Formats: sequence, C-alpha cells, structure tokens
Amino acid sequence: MAKKPLRFSTPYSDRTPGQVQVAYESLSLGQRLKLRFFGHVLIGIQTHSGWTGSLPLYLVYCHGHGIGETHPQGYENHIVCPSCRLVIPTY
Repeated sequence: MAKKPLRFSTPYSDRTPGQVQVAYESLSLGQRLKLRFFGHVLIGIQTHSGWTGSLPLYLVYCHGHGIGETHPQGYENHIVCPSCRLVIPTY
C-alpha cells in the first residue's frame, strides 16, 4: 500500500539540507528503490495560503550532487536537479 503524500506549507527552497535528509530517511524501501532507479520520487504536496491549487514535491537523485528536493518545471513538468539544473528523465 502506498504512503499518503505529505503536505508542506514551507517553500522547498527555505528548507535546510538537514530537513531534506529527514525527508529521505522517512522514505519506505519501495520509495528509496524508486528514487535510486528512476531518479525521483513524490514525497508530498506543497500548498500555500492564497493558492488555488497545489504543487507536487519530489526528492531527486543526481549523480553529481546526491539527494535534492524540487518540483516539476516548465510546461512539460520535467524534473531537474536543484543544484546543477540537469534534467532527470521521467518514465
């Protein structure tokens, strides 16, 4: 059974690397495997007061920078490494 996504009210850019590590440590084994094999895994939904919608939040694995946190970018909703802007393919 899949875990229910977390809800975040803090922008991902305001979270510290320690908080990203805590998010990684809270992943299930299946989510960790998905992160390692596919390069990304959904960890929650980000909402703010005044927003009409929500934004999915992903942990990503970059071979150069390790684990990072980001949301889909652009019209095609591709996922990129927050450090080097490398596009991580979504299958």
